[in-house]
Formats: sequence, structure tokens, C-alpha cells
Amino acid sequence: MASKKVRHIKNIGSVYFDNTKQQWIGQVEIGKYANGRVKYKRFVGDSQEDVIYRMKRFKEENMVTVSSSPVETISFDMYMETYLNTIKRTKLKPASFVRDCQTYKNNIKPYLGGYDIHEITPAIIQNNLINSLINDELSYSSIHKAYVLTNECLKYAYRQQVIEKNPCSLVDKPSKNGLQKTKEVRFLNDAEIKRFIDTALERHKTGSLVYTNGYAFVILIYTGLRMGEMIALKWNNVDLENNYIKVNSNVGVKYNDDLSKTESFIQDSTKTKKSRIVHLTKSAAKYFTELKNLRNPKPNDFVVVSDIVNRNFTILRGSYASICRKADIDNPQGLHTLRHTFASLMIRKGVDIKIISEMLGHSSVSFTYNTYVHLIEEEKAKVIRQLDI
Repeated sequence: MASKKVRHIKNIGSVYFDNTKQQWIGQVEIGKYANGRVKYKRFVGDSQEDVIYRMKRFKEENMVTVSSSPVETISFDMYMETYLNTIKRTKLKPASFVRDCQTYKNNIKPYLGGYDIHEITPAIIQNNLINSLINDELSYSSIHKAYVLTNECLKYAYRQQVIEKNPCSLVDKPSKNGLQKTKEVRFLNDAEIKRFIDTALERHKTGSLVYTNGYAFVILIYTGLRMGEMIALKWNNVDLENNYIKVNSNVGVKYNDDLSKTESFIQDSTKTKKSRIVHLTKSAAKYFTELKNLRNPKPNDFVVVSDIVNRNFTILRGSYASICRKADIDNPQGLHTLRHTFASLMIRKGVDIKIISEMLGHSSVSFTYNTYVHLIEEEKAKVIRQLDI
């Protein structure tokens, strides 16, 4: 059965259909916790009518009488999660839906989640949400996404006559000019690259690799693949005779129906939905060849060894951090540092920015340029200083 919208029963509570459990869920407010968050009594049943009937009986028997007030108490947290699940999930691609869920959980819920939806005012959104995110030094993009999602949800609540007006309409939007900060791109320098590779390819006395996927990390440095693309890469897409790899898959993430858990899966598309050919440098071809000779894999085997897709990122992040500590690399940041390292190597070798953009699989050349503008300008300055004119 398809997921249904939340039905608000005036002065009683709310009812919605849980698509995973295939049951109707009802919620009645019974008070608040010490931290101010709303406390609910839940009712579960096979039919909407049965759930509503038991909700009404509960109100009567527990003397939670129907208020004369026309305004029903609904927590913003519950309303937003229902909005995401019943409206946004059906409109967005899985990756976009995941980003909206993460925006809510990380950058909206901590600031607005404890309020009743009717309590939220323009001042609360301005001070508790927008200004708090600014004080936390989040990027313009993150703050803007939080504002947009909050506005969409409250605008929907207004259209559904849950609230009398949308408080977001009176909030000053975050200013790009005032907030935009250029993130410093972290990449490994030549000395760090050598230490990283030496550590990643260390072997036990028995000859086996200390880090099972050490070669995968090294290959990232010389191909610029996203980590999700590397996890999804199979050997039948690695052509060592013609020195290229075909990148046409990535790791996707999806939320379950109650938004409590995520699950990773291999999807037949890249982040930008475009397959691409990545021609291998001599170093990339060398390490792919060494790894293939070491494993003697079947064509359908994954380059990254793990049968548990959902744990791959956790396992690889742990290995990456361990390698960086052992290699004495300060502030290594995340796995994306290896992708940035590849870009820095290409820029320092004078490779055209369009070619770099295509190899990285960016959506546009301008995005590549803006990401690495400082590196590009440094290389330009070096060239100018060397000119004898």
C-alpha cells in the first residue's frame, strides 16, 4: 500500500500510515519532557478508523479533554519528519532526499525540533536557526539549505491550514556575500604522498598487506575518483591494455521510512549521472597492475575488497585515518583529500583545467576552477616569475 499523508484530527492528535510496518500510527500529545520536547502516546492499528477511535477513548478516559482552542499541538520535529517522508521522498531522487534529511537532522532539528509548530515565529527562525548556524561558522550553502527546507515545510503547513501564516516569509535570508567563505582545499604535498604510499602498501612478515585496501587509497591519488566510485568499481571496468577505466557506478545512500537509519547500495550512475572514461597515468596503471597480479581477481569482482557495502565507508575511513597517523600526516581531513591531491598533481603538471574537470567528473569546468582557484593562481604566478621578458 502506498504511503499516505498525515491526517490531523482537530484537538485529538494526528494519524499517518507507516509504509514499512503496513500499519496506521496515531499520536496524542500527553505533555512535555523536562527539556521542553513534546511527549506523545502512540496507537498502532490495521485501520485508520480503529486508531482514531482508540485515540478519542484515551482522551476521554484520561481526562485529556478536548480544548476549546482551535489550535492543535503539533511538534515541528514530527511535522518536518512527516513532511520529508510523505512529500519530499516522492518528489526527489534518492541522493537529493538523503541530503534534505541530513540537512534537517544536522542543521535544523537541533535548533527548531523542540518547538511546537505554532510556537515558531520569525524571530525564533532568525535567532535560533539562521544566527546560530552563522555563529557555528557553517558555510553559506549549508545555511541556505537549512533556510530553504524550513521555508518549504512551513509553506506546506500553511497551505494545509495547519498554521495561519508562514513565519519564514518575514525572515531575512542569509546573504551570500556576507557568508561565503572559500574553503581551503587540503591536498598532500610530495613528501606526504611518499609517506602515505609507503605506509598504505606496508606488508606483514608473511607478505600480506597490512592494509587490505591500501592499494585502493594509492589509486585514488592517481585517478581522482570519488570514494563512492572506487567502492563501486569492478575489474571489468579496468582496461589495463588500453590504460583507462570506465566510471559508471557510485555508492548511493537511502533512508528507511521512519528516517532513523540509512542504507548504502551500489547505484548504476555517478554523482553527476554521467559515465566517464578516466585515462590512467603511468603511476595509476602501475598500481592497478600490481593489485591485479596480487589478487588475480575475476572480472566481476570489486576493486575494493568488502562484501558489506553498508560498512565500506566506515571501514575505509578507519583505515585512512590509521595510515595518516602512521605516516605522520597532520590534519589529513577526509578521504576527499586524496581526490584533491590528484587535482593538485594535474594542476602542477600544467594539465588543462577542462581535462582535469572531465577526469574528476565535475558538473562544469567553472566548478573545477572555483574549487582549485588558489592552486591555479599559484601555478600561474610561478610561470610568470620564470618568464624572461
